[in-house]
Amino acid sequence: MRLRKKIDPRRVNGGVFLGLNGTVVKSHGSADATGVAAAIKLAAQLSDSQFNDKLAARVATAVKSGTVSP
Repeated sequence: MRLRKKIDPRRVNGGVFLGLNGTVVKSHGSADATGVAAAIKLAAQLSDSQFNDKLAARVATAVKSGTVSP
């Protein structure tokens, strides 16, 4: 894939909200169809990979070990 496509903001659109009970990806308000599709694809990938469960387990482990405070 060419560098231009890799860094095209329409193709890497979507910010992930952490700390919620579910997968939430926020797309830019002015995103076109390509941008919205990229955000939906990201949300699907996060859901398929059980990102929320893995993140929650890592945070719980860090809190138990005292690495971070609750």
